[in-house]
Amino acid sequence: SLQGKVAGLQIVSSGQPGRGATVRVRGIGSFPNNALGNNENNTSPLYVVDGMFFDNIDFLSPSDIATISVLKDASAAAIYGVRAANGVILIETKSGSFEQKAQISYDGYTGVQVAQNVLRMANAEQFVTFAKESGSVADIQYVDNAMQRFGRSRTNFNLPDVNTNWYKEVTRPARMQNHSLDVSGGSNKSNYSLGLNYMDQNGILNMENYYQRINLRGKINFKATDWMTIGSNVVFSNATQQNPENGAWGQAYFAVPILPVYDEANTKATPINFASAQSIGYRDGQNPMPALNFSDLRDKIRQVLGNMFVQIDLMDDLEFKSAYNYAYSGTNTRQARLPYFVSTGLQRNQSNLIKRVGTGFNQIWDNTLTYNKKVNNHNFTILGGTSFRD
Repeated sequence: SLQGKVAGLQIVSSGQPGRGATVRVRGIGSFPNNALGNNENNTSPLYVVDGMFFDNIDFLSPSDIATISVLKDASAAAIYGVRAANGVILIETKSGSFEQKAQISYDGYTGVQVAQNVLRMANAEQFVTFAKESGSVADIQYVDNAMQRFGRSRTNFNLPDVNTNWYKEVTRPARMQNHSLDVSGGSNKSNYSLGLNYMDQNGILNMENYYQRINLRGKINFKATDWMTIGSNVVFSNATQQNPENGAWGQAYFAVPILPVYDEANTKATPINFASAQSIGYRDGQNPMPALNFSDLRDKIRQVLGNMFVQIDLMDDLEFKSAYNYAYSGTNTRQARLPYFVSTGLQRNQSNLIKRVGTGFNQIWDNTLTYNKKVNNHNFTILGGTSFRD
């Protein structure tokens, strides 16, 4: 919803389950920023969620967001340093209101994602025509081999009885759903907001490919006295992501339409009788289905965002605020690729298992002193403070 409202802002979604959109605050002119030290040309802005810094907000549910502000001028760098080179997006999560009865709200949707603008490839008839018109002896022989192995088409005896649309085989309609429940309210001394979100999104690649996430959120502010306010905010996110085997896209592109998915005559194939283009003369197997069926690429992601603050009115025009923010992230990666044999050019001899565990912790402690003074029609604000970040 921000695109078109902020000049230069570009938002591009990959469509992959669990993968956040690419955001460029300054358009294609965004500067590749390696302030994170990860040797990546990162053109993403800095996200500040309730005072804590993030590289992305994949873990955050849109239903938990109350306000979004975009900073893109030089003043952002004066506040946030080099990490603000590509702009800053300030996000504040929802909170309750004082003097408000408890309100319960639900927001949800369900739907199906279908691949659009898929590249149209030659069907069997077009492929055979191209092969014969090319005059290539090898290609014509491959067509004859396919007719001998898989039989002739009943509608056209010059074609093999195979017409495989490989993009249709490797894709599927992908179901997705999102449900959010929010409870908020407050009295004359406090306000609160509690939220629960569940998201389930399947990928369009025809394999174990999905993203599931459960978010819990709580926020409370309390007026302890007339001159002191304290508050706390916690967001917990627990997600499981089954990543796609993206190499299958390239295999589907090069696979010939005169090759079926399965070949019962391929008795040497194990554990499933998949077809191989080598059986009709090609050098490679070309079938993308084994890679999809024998790959399990899973990430378990847990994130916790916490915020605590105290605000003290020292005098009518002078205010002191101390805020402590912390963020924890943990990722457990398991990539399993199981063995299979279809042909000598389409096989995986050994199992491959990779396990990685990564954790990260960030904390920020800000202390500010703000002086506000109104003289006639003029407002004066003086702000000073310290910030500790680890």
